[in-house]
Order: sequence, then C-alpha cells, then structure tokens
Amino acid sequence: MVLYLKVTNAPANSVDNIRFWSAGKEIGSGATMYVGSTSVPSTPTTNQSTIADTDAITYTDSDNSLLWSDASLVDIDDTSEYLYMQIGVDSSASIGDLNNQYMVYHYSYDES
Repeated sequence: MVLYLKVTNAPANSVDNIRFWSAGKEIGSGATMYVGSTSVPSTPTTNQSTIADTDAITYTDSDNSLLWSDASLVDIDDTSEYLYMQIGVDSSASIGDLNNQYMVYHYSYDES
C-alpha cells in the first residue's frame, strides 16, 4: 500500500515534518507490517520491498516515529513523500477471526 498526503486547502504558511507511528502492536501471529518512505514513487511489488523494510512496531509513538516526509507543503496540490506499507507473512501465520483484525497507525505534521 502506498500513501501520501495532498494539500487541498492551502495552509497559512506550510505543512512539514510529517511523521508516522504504530500503536506498537503486532498485526497478527506470523505477520509483520513493514514501512518505509521515499520521495520517488515506485510500482508496488509482491516481492519483499526495498522501501518498506522496517517493522512498523519499531515506531511506537510520536517521539519515536518515522519521518514520513520532510517536504514543505505550501500550495494547493502539493504532495508529501510516499509512505509504503507491506505485510510480510511467514509460514507460522494462520487464519484468525477477521472480525477482530484491525491495525491502528498514526500520523502528525507541523503547520505554520
């Protein structure tokens, strides 16, 4: 999955320092959510990503977060850098109760 933020209403000055973090919980037994960011878009892959290469639970709060984008967003239609997310599944994974499966992630930014 690839995410980015797009300015649709111009900020007073700018939006920058966009950060990402997880709730600090595993997504399930035998599965890992990998994340990473880049300024260059690339085609999603079914192979192991070279961009989304860090376990999301590494980033547990706003003080320990991934710098998603340091681009300064000033004008309408400006976009952030890209956040890539890829689920890695190993042989120990099993089907669980899909009604109880969810992931919680957070982001923040500075607006001036």
